[in-house]
Amino acid sequence: GMSKEAFETAETLLDFGKKTANPFSLSAGYWMKGYLYVLRNEFPIAIEKCEKAIQVSVNPLTSLSAQFVLSQAYILDGQFEKAEPYLKRIVSFSKKYGWEKTGTPAYLLLGIYWLGTGHMGKGFKIVKEVHDMSIITKRINVYIYSEYLLGKIYLQLALGESAINLQLLLKNAGFLIKHLPFASKKAEYHI
Repeated sequence: GMSKEAFETAETLLDFGKKTANPFSLSAGYWMKGYLYVLRNEFPIAIEKCEKAIQVSVNPLTSLSAQFVLSQAYILDGQFEKAEPYLKRIVSFSKKYGWEKTGTPAYLLLGIYWLGTGHMGKGFKIVKEVHDMSIITKRINVYIYSEYLLGKIYLQLALGESAINLQLLLKNAGFLIKHLPFASKKAEYHI
């Protein structure tokens, strides 16, 4: 139902953009399709659509919105390094211009980037910071997403599912000593 309607809306934006050479409609249509493909876990197509949105965009906010969705696709597809420059750009823009609507979720994803690249303490600190900030600011969507991520992190630690080699273990020893003993209880709390 809603997915079909959303795809039709994205297609309408693209058709209008092509007929009128309207870069905003083109960028918004590609960005919207990219987001819908992220929701379907079809990351290669999502990446392609978001790259097109960025390419045709003439508006910094539309471009940054597409960059955020592109970052999500990269993170969820395990391509952490490709997400980093986009996330840093969005967070920097957000701090400079107060664009927290996308800046805060991008900062949360930056925490996931750090976790995914083996910097567990740094990544966890960011995820926890965004989680706590979302409670204060009453950003329920960010709160729910951060709760889910915290629960997933603790569950992976409790079950020993994270692929930790010796070098990574030594690099993150302080983080693991602090969090591993309580991971099971904290996973239950957040999930």
